Amino acid sequence: ILNEYAAAVARSGDYDQALALLEKSRWLDPLYNDTPLRMGDILRTQGKFAQAVDNYLIVLERDPRALDGQITAIVAALSSDPEQMKRLRDGYLAARSSRPNDPQLLSIIGLLSVNVGDLETAASAFAEAVQLQPDNLEARQNYTVVLSDLLRYDQAAQQAQEWLALASQRQETTDQQRAAIEALLGYL
Repeated sequence: ILNEYAAAVARSGDYDQALALLEKSRWLDPLYNDTPLRMGDILRTQGKFAQAVDNYLIVLERDPRALDGQITAIVAALSSDPEQMKRLRDGYLAARSSRPNDPQLLSIIGLLSVNVGDLETAASAFAEAVQLQPDNLEARQNYTVVLSDLLRYDQAAQQAQEWLALASQRQETTDQQRAAIEALLGYL
């Protein structure tokens, strides 16, 4: 209940009061994972990225999938602070040991690696995600793009062909999406 109240206070803009409430919540139950998650979100909103990442790393140690729903927002915010982006990526790499065959975790590692300029790690993560979920269109797309960024055009073209074949089998794939994949394939 205290965390919900802190969230309402944060929505009103009183971040200091919200953080004080969350500190009290942490003191009452230091293992409740929602508390450092909410603290990280408030600190991120305030632009206190190092402190936000400190809290996100606590969350990741306990549950490597806890940030899945907001990873895009976190990456967007941390884009101005590559050091903190790298810390978060390294936290995901460490968390991977508890879930080595988790394609979503690998995709997040790939995304963060791209954003810190580590394309080799991104390619490796996306390749493993494709191996674990060969029918995942997004994983194939990510892997194809990173291979292209690494100037591995033959491998990228092969992935793009497999991506196109998969997309063509799916009814939800639009003609425009197919055309975009074909254009990329033509470029490669």
